Amino acid sequence: ARVDIEHEPLAHDASVGEVMRPRVGDEVFERLVDPLLGGINAGNADGLSIEAGAPQLFAAACAGGSLRDTLRAQVTAGQAAAGGPVFNGVEGGNRRIIDTLVEQLGSRVHLGQTVVAIERDGAGWVVGTSDARFPADRVVLATPAWITAGLVAPFAPTAASTLADLVYGDAVLVTYVVDKAGIEHDLAGSGFLVPRSEGLLMTACSWASSKWGHYDDGRHAILRVSAGRTDDRRWLDLDPAQLLDHLGAELALTVGLHAEPVTRITPWRQSLPQYRPGHMARCDEIDTELALVAEGLVVAGAQMRGLGLPACVRQGRAAVAGTSAA
Repeated sequence: ARVDIEHEPLAHDASVGEVMRPRVGDEVFERLVDPLLGGINAGNADGLSIEAGAPQLFAAACAGGSLRDTLRAQVTAGQAAAGGPVFNGVEGGNRRIIDTLVEQLGSRVHLGQTVVAIERDGAGWVVGTSDARFPADRVVLATPAWITAGLVAPFAPTAASTLADLVYGDAVLVTYVVDKAGIEHDLAGSGFLVPRSEGLLMTACSWASSKWGHYDDGRHAILRVSAGRTDDRRWLDLDPAQLLDHLGAELALTVGLHAEPVTRITPWRQSLPQYRPGHMARCDEIDTELALVAEGLVVAGAQMRGLGLPACVRQGRAAVAGTSAA
């Protein structure tokens, strides 16, 4: 019932917890909102910028009034516009995107080159690596924040300091392939999220073979289990065998896994930037400083304006537009 309480429009960025707890209550927040928004960011929704991490909620909160009614209108409008599946993916895996880009770019892709410096060269730039120098009219830096900070520090110290202060979360993804007969759960739906109050190591389990039709061969189930938050780093203390044992026991508890699976562990260390309140304003400040002191140099990537493929494509296009305008 508390979700119907009307509130004044939100006037500035804040944490998801600061905005949502008064509107939905602590129990809904801790068992639904935090597992969804905090979990996918390997962090804590009480410290997550609502503008950067949950833009739909931010827009609804800025509108004021009933959060439920505003969100319902957003969902209705989205359904009418989309008319497609809830989830979309690349058949054959995201690797196909990389392979296609490499094929199109050809010899312009240089692998195994560590960039050590970026220097001004007249109206352009020189990208220096450990054993080569590459002249460039424009440069887009899509490296992790701590690397970007070191590269821009000589000419944009304030931006470098902001980037260096960005905290990253560590997570791990374990993929399980198992005969469907070896799981008691029917795997209807797309998976489940785990509130931190449950005390489990896993933060979520996605039923990939249910979620993506091209993964379903009719016989095998594919599960993707995530673990790791900024305030729960237990998985980092486990060796691969211990990690599989621990998560396997939790799958036995949650979905009734009782068969021997084929597994693959994919660690993502320092891979998930934590968007603290004020994050988008800090990104604007970085862009402004670079435009003033380093014309033709643009910063993009997950540390700036969003995770995932849509954000990647959006930022890539914006970066190209920004360098072209310079």
